[in-house]
Amino acid sequence: MLARLLHPLDRRQQILLLTTMAFSGSQAAELWALLPNDTAGALQEKAHKLDEIPRDKRVPVVVRELKGLMAFRGVKGLDGVEPSWLAAGFKGESPRVIAVALMYLPSSLAKQIVQRLPEHVQRALPTREELR
Repeated sequence: MLARLLHPLDRRQQILLLTTMAFSGSQAAELWALLPNDTAGALQEKAHKLDEIPRDKRVPVVVRELKGLMAFRGVKGLDGVEPSWLAAGFKGESPRVIAVALMYLPSSLAKQIVQRLPEHVQRALPTREELR
């Protein structure tokens, strides 16, 4: 129900808006003044639209939407991490430790990380069979 109303706010802005509306209510306007103008304007506009929904209906909808936004998303987030950052994080680790960690990453991400490792480390990485 709120998806259209919250568009085009990003996830962070949606959480800020909904949390503020749930806990601050009419005092939210004071908080918007602390934000950059473009963000404050967008949030204030959406807050006015949310205020049009009767309170007894608005609160459960806002809480349900917040729960959805805050739900644990598992390891899907690793797909969004820059592979070079992860490769840099493996610096100094043994090839065996790197290989074990790579086994639990999505294969596309693991391949990108391996490509960014130094060649001597790539050659030293054990296979899955060697790790068993």
